[in-house]
Amino acid sequence: MILLEAIHHHAISHPNKIAVIDRQQEITYAQLWNYILRAATFYCKVAHKGERIILSASKSVDFVYSYFGAHMAGVITLPV
Repeated sequence: MILLEAIHHHAISHPNKIAVIDRQQEITYAQLWNYILRAATFYCKVAHKGERIILSASKSVDFVYSYFGAHMAGVITLPV
């Protein structure tokens, strides 16, 4: 099972379980999945499948959303 499928599975089976802690913010699996879907929708609008984008690999939950959202949209990520 790939990681994106695992996140989706947990969002369905354990939606209120904490998936990510970013500073003092706790994000559940349901919230994480929702943010990933939003990011994927954004990337589908601004990039074509197979295109490459550069992502700032910061220690931020925004990177997690962006990375998995781009992956879901079929965009190739280059984390720096």
